Amino acid sequence: MKEAFVWCDCDLDGAVSYCLLCWYFGKKLPHKTTTVSNFDNEFTTWKAQGNLEKYEKVFIVDINPSKVVDAVDKDNIIIIDHHTDHVDNKGIYKKATTVLERCTSCAKLMYETLKKKLDITESQKLLVLLADDYDSYTLAVPQSYMLNVVLWSMQGDRVAKFYENFNSGFNGFDNFQKNILLHNEKKLNRMKRELQVYKTFLVINGKEVRFVSCVADSCINELAHYIIEKYKGDIGIIVNLKTQRLSIRRSKQCSIDLSALINKIGTGGGHEYAAGGEINEKFLTFSKLLIPANEQVSTVSKKSKPKDRDV
Repeated sequence: MKEAFVWCDCDLDGAVSYCLLCWYFGKKLPHKTTTVSNFDNEFTTWKAQGNLEKYEKVFIVDINPSKVVDAVDKDNIIIIDHHTDHVDNKGIYKKATTVLERCTSCAKLMYETLKKKLDITESQKLLVLLADDYDSYTLAVPQSYMLNVVLWSMQGDRVAKFYENFNSGFNGFDNFQKNILLHNEKKLNRMKRELQVYKTFLVINGKEVRFVSCVADSCINELAHYIIEKYKGDIGIIVNLKTQRLSIRRSKQCSIDLSALINKIGTGGGHEYAAGGEINEKFLTFSKLLIPANEQVSTVSKKSKPKDRDV
């Protein structure tokens, strides 16, 4: 029987979480890079092929597999995650070992859990810090944003290629990666110039909330926060027509729990400060309220809160 297998999300937090497990075991581990929307089907197929029994331990990190709880609630499965909606539902697992706690990132949660048994360099610790800085979208360290850009420029299995490039930790960017960053900056500036932005107001918990939205299939975080700032929005929604998914972000002044809001206007999950989900009938209904951002719209007064604008 083989020692360990890892299922991880394809984002920066998932990639560094995978690196942490490799550092913990002292070797590169077999893995499967997946997405939140693809995990259920991919894991069920993988398990049906008899793969689960081949490993002493199967880790599922930075993913919420609760929709297929019967498939993942096994003695040799270890689930590590920090997403609020998953943490709140952790009682559903009876056999699997779980580390489900609120944290700014899965990478930080894993580091805090494993650090007494980890022997890693300062450069590797810095990689964990960068993943945490980006996943929480604190962006206190500019390199965290750049690192995410480099990751998403990778083709094929991003996590495997990320491991090849950053297994020794973060030691700056090479010339190839610097060119990628320069190209991305030019692309983002072009996208900002060409954006068509929409807006609306809703009443949430008795308060008027300004939504801004646009369509994009890349630079999701950057564009969400750009339209929030430029159009003085509370919540930004990016609609990806290619994947039929939504990504929602909030301003620093907004305290609305986006992991709950996403299921009011779509279906999905995430964190209080960032969430994503699928376009469904609820979002199509919500989208009818959107008008071009440069048009005037009557705000919703506290005295009159139309039913069709309440959330």
